[in-house]
Amino acid sequence: RKAITQAMIWKRLIAAYDKNSVTLARYLMKKLPKTQQKAAQLWRKVHINPAQYLRPKYIAKNTHVLDELILNGFERMSRKQLDRAIEKWKAYQNHWPLKAETRYKIQRTLALKSAIQFNPEAEQWLKSLNYQDEDTLEALKKLQLRSQQWGSLLNTLNQLKSVREENASDFYWRARAMEKIGLKDQADNIYQILAD
Repeated sequence: RKAITQAMIWKRLIAAYDKNSVTLARYLMKKLPKTQQKAAQLWRKVHINPAQYLRPKYIAKNTHVLDELILNGFERMSRKQLDRAIEKWKAYQNHWPLKAETRYKIQRTLALKSAIQFNPEAEQWLKSLNYQDEDTLEALKKLQLRSQQWGSLLNTLNQLKSVREENASDFYWRARAMEKIGLKDQADNIYQILAD
């Protein structure tokens, strides 16, 4: 029988919190050596109340599995307290030595949640991401439709075309945007194709 390592326990502990399985997490916490139980208890506190515990006062720069802890906390907080999550991220993002991938995941989460809630900063958040995927571009498209930013919408639709095959909805909105910015002949051609 294979011995369970501390790394395996941490991996399972993180997965338990990701699935909101607090009972399993509590059980796993007891399996860690006493020296790591304090970090595991911090995980529990951040999981339960990220708004209170996602602060440098509680989370040291050398905290065990720091990136996963911070990411989990911001993902949880953004679900119910988006404005507070954004405020905390702006205040503390440079305090912790996070990996670039973790920073991107947190910013992406905040950007997508902002777009869903039509936060005034949503478009800025989405455009600031280093990498645009289908979900972020789709969110940007919806915001631009809502605010009738036709020129920007055309750019976003072009970017979307590079990550997925253009669907009928995208095709229609491309024609509509072209029509609104004065490219009526090109818009009519698309409308004709859609009508056939």
